[in-house]
Amino acid sequence: MKIALIIISILFVALAGVSIGIYNDNQLLSQLYDRTFEEKTNLKSEIYSLQLENQTLGFERNRFKTELEQLDTKLLYKDELIERQARELDEHTNIVQGLESGIARLKYDMQVKGVELEFKIDQLTGRNLELINQVKNLTFELGEDMLFMPSFGDCDDSTLLMYLYFESLGYDVRIISGNLNLTGESIKQADHCWVIVTYGGRHYPYDWGHYCSDSQHHEGYYDSYKSLIAEALSD
Repeated sequence: MKIALIIISILFVALAGVSIGIYNDNQLLSQLYDRTFEEKTNLKSEIYSLQLENQTLGFERNRFKTELEQLDTKLLYKDELIERQARELDEHTNIVQGLESGIARLKYDMQVKGVELEFKIDQLTGRNLELINQVKNLTFELGEDMLFMPSFGDCDDSTLLMYLYFESLGYDVRIISGNLNLTGESIKQADHCWVIVTYGGRHYPYDWGHYCSDSQHHEGYYDSYKSLIAEALSD
C-alpha cells in the first residue's frame, strides 16, 4: 500500500512537472508568437516604406529621364543652331570677301577713271586756256560783246571758255543755269547756261560771247565749276 502511494505521488509529481513544463512552453510560444507578430508587423511597415521609397525613386527616375531627354533635345537644337550659324558665318565671310574684292576692284577702276578724267579735264581746260592766251591781250569794255566768240561745242563748252577767260582777267564771274524761255523757272527746268560778270557793283551777263542786257539773263541759279566741267565732259 505504501508502495502504491509512493508511486502515485511520484506520478503526480511527474504530471505536475509536465504540466508546468507545458505551461511554460505555452508561455514561451505565446511570447514567441507575440514577438513574431510584432516583427512581422514591423517588417510589413518596413516593406511598405520601402515600396513608397521605391515608388518615389521611380517618380524621380522618370523625372530625371524626362529632364535628360529635354536636355538632349536642347543640346541637339543647339548643335543644329551652331551648325546653321557656322554656315551663315561662312556665307557672310564669303560675302564680305566678295565685297572687299569688289571694293578693291572699284577703287582700282576709280583710280584709272580718275586719271582718265584728269587727263580729259586737262585737255578741255588746256584747249580753252590756249585760246584764251591767244586773245588775252585783246581788250574790250564790259557791256560789249567779246572780241572773240566761242565757236565749238554747246552752251556748257561756251560757258566754260567764258568763265576761264573772265577769271583769267581777274573778274568776279559766276556760272548761271536757267531757262531763257521761262520766267521764274525751277532748277529742274533749266536747259541753258551762261556767265554773269560782276564789276563795280554791276552785273554783266554773257552768253555765247555776247553781252545780254535782257532781264531773262539776270535770272537763273548759280552753278558750280565742278558741275560745268562734268557737263562739258559728258558731251
